[in-house]
Amino acid sequence: MRSGSEHADLSDASARGVAHHWSAIDSVPLLIAPAREPPLNDLRTAEWVHAYDAAWLDKDWERLERFMTRDVALRIHRQRQIVAGRAAVVGYLKDFMGRARVTDYSATDLRGSFRSDGTGLITCSWYLQWIIGKRRRACAGNDRLCLVAGRNGWLLRARSVWMEPLCAR
Repeated sequence: MRSGSEHADLSDASARGVAHHWSAIDSVPLLIAPAREPPLNDLRTAEWVHAYDAAWLDKDWERLERFMTRDVALRIHRQRQIVAGRAAVVGYLKDFMGRARVTDYSATDLRGSFRSDGTGLITCSWYLQWIIGKRRRACAGNDRLCLVAGRNGWLLRARSVWMEPLCAR
């Protein structure tokens, strides 16, 4: 896996190793709750996603960092890209939010579950509309977030984003 502010193309050998991690997230059955954190029921899942989304939408980068492990990875399927490391993931979002003015965002169909290895899994659908310059853009997608129990709550270990651009309005 790459670290720092590096971005990887999925054709890169180390990125393929990270891609193996993503397939493991997809294939492991969800069984029991981790010992150190309360279960990710519907309410806790919605609270975690709302707080995480509020941090990046408010451009509160220090608060956003507290939601992530040091070695967090972000996979963006449409761009065939993996961003690895807390600083790189926050930098990626900071770059987007520095150029864009978000006009509409919603996360729906939130589902939280657990795996026998103590990790949590959240899936959700979302819609995002933003303006860069004078051009309005929108996309919709689905996320899969893999969480691990931290000292003060659940931490994002991996986020996999599937998105499709929508017609600009």
